[in-house]
Amino acid sequence: MASSGSLKDLSKAINAYYSNAPTLPLPDELTQAIEAYLDKHEKFDDQTSEKLHDELQVIYNSHVAGQPSRYASFIAIFRRFVTVIRTPARLFHWWDIMGESVEMNAVQEKGLLEESAAGTMDLLMMGDVDEQENKADGAVNPFAERLYLAWMDKHRPIESSQGDESDIGGGSTERPMREGLIAWGKKKPKDFLLLIDKYFIKSEYRSRSARMLCDFIQKQPPHLHLILQTPLFGNLLRCLQHDTSTTAVSLAITTLIMILPHMPSSLVPFLPILFNIYARLLFWDNERTGTVEAASEDNDARSLTSASGWEASTFCAESDDLE
Repeated sequence: MASSGSLKDLSKAINAYYSNAPTLPLPDELTQAIEAYLDKHEKFDDQTSEKLHDELQVIYNSHVAGQPSRYASFIAIFRRFVTVIRTPARLFHWWDIMGESVEMNAVQEKGLLEESAAGTMDLLMMGDVDEQENKADGAVNPFAERLYLAWMDKHRPIESSQGDESDIGGGSTERPMREGLIAWGKKKPKDFLLLIDKYFIKSEYRSRSARMLCDFIQKQPPHLHLILQTPLFGNLLRCLQHDTSTTAVSLAITTLIMILPHMPSSLVPFLPILFNIYARLLFWDNERTGTVEAASEDNDARSLTSASGWEASTFCAESDDLE
């Protein structure tokens, strides 16, 4: 019997699916019930969102919680309802629940990483409910920002691993997070660059943000010239003019070298700054000994902080001496 598209019929179909050992891909009966529900609820309604959210919570508690073998199937179901639930607070509730489940069981459970990656992309592409208002305010995608912060937390202990892939593999979800962000960035390059810039201006996050930007450029994304429509390119140059952290400067110059071939016709206004950066790098050892010019640049950097939120990244013997 065909589903009516009601929440009752949907719940019945999902519960029937979990009455036996769930399998992937989802069976036709369940897929048809989901499609019928989505067809009936194309337009967003907060009351509908709340009821579906509550019903999924009951199903999760009854059939999924504490059973890692069922996490992938639940994500496969849940991600089809992202546009119906839609409210960021409710989606973040599930993000937190499933994020912890994926992290603890990603390696052991077959298909869990794949379903998690697909679900994450659905959230990233949906963006915020009021996208136009966010664009006017210069706000970043809240789901992408949450994932980016999670990636930076994962990346922190890896920074001292000397690039050993064996340290990154195993149970770590750092790589899937990074690949998910880059995949989203290819589809939404300007949004991705705005997100990177929001954290690049903070000294605490500069090195990790530069690493992410390098990885992104290596994947040869389209429309990389859009960086000129964001503050990121100017902040990249600012880093190379004012920072004294060897790690930050090394990553920034690598990033700059990778970016320049993508916008040769737009470089003329930046030539004086680029020559100044070149001269600074030529005499880098002199600056590190504490010359007057370096002190002057530090003063300039401090004056920029209050105006734009920029924070200079200074030399740190513990981190910058790591090879």
